[in-house]
Amino acid sequence: MPRNPEKDQQLREQRKQQILQSALQVFFRKGYSGAKVSEIASEAGISHANLYNFYKSKDDMYEALLDYVQDFYGQLTIEASRQLGSAKEKLLWHCRHLLNSSVKVEYIYLIVQTPSSDSIPENIRSKAAAKARENLEPLIRIMQESHREGKAVSDQPEMMALCYLSLIQGLAVCRFRGFGELSQPLPEEVVRFFIAD
Repeated sequence: MPRNPEKDQQLREQRKQQILQSALQVFFRKGYSGAKVSEIASEAGISHANLYNFYKSKDDMYEALLDYVQDFYGQLTIEASRQLGSAKEKLLWHCRHLLNSSVKVEYIYLIVQTPSSDSIPENIRSKAAAKARENLEPLIRIMQESHREGKAVSDQPEMMALCYLSLIQGLAVCRFRGFGELSQPLPEEVVRFFIAD
């Protein structure tokens, strides 16, 4: 039976995603410098040698994973800025989706860990920093909108967007540190720090 190139490509992409999800777990548990390619291969259920058919190196895997996570977050933030309604409703939508358990705490951990780890190659850290700034822009626009609506708690939209993002990231860190319910406030409670009723 002849091979189907489309099916082969689809299977290859599925395997790459499986490897990335396994890499996410290993990087989350061990950090970048502590993670070994052999552990990622084992977690993915493939041989060490076979993993290299998909990714050239640990750096390559980490960069692909970080691209995936930052693109996911960027799309979520853009979607929030395009919601109908007030700035508060847009930020509530964003906050609900980020605090929702379907957004893996590991994603946020990866974003937080990358700029602070000297063991991660500089080119990956620089690329991540540029993408982080790009992903902040839709939040800045929401904060600017809240200012125009007269509901902003500050007249510094960039600072408010950064503080909001820092709060969300801090809550994620608290979640994996075992703070339980304390690290999962209602989105309305979070948004109230930034946009008045």
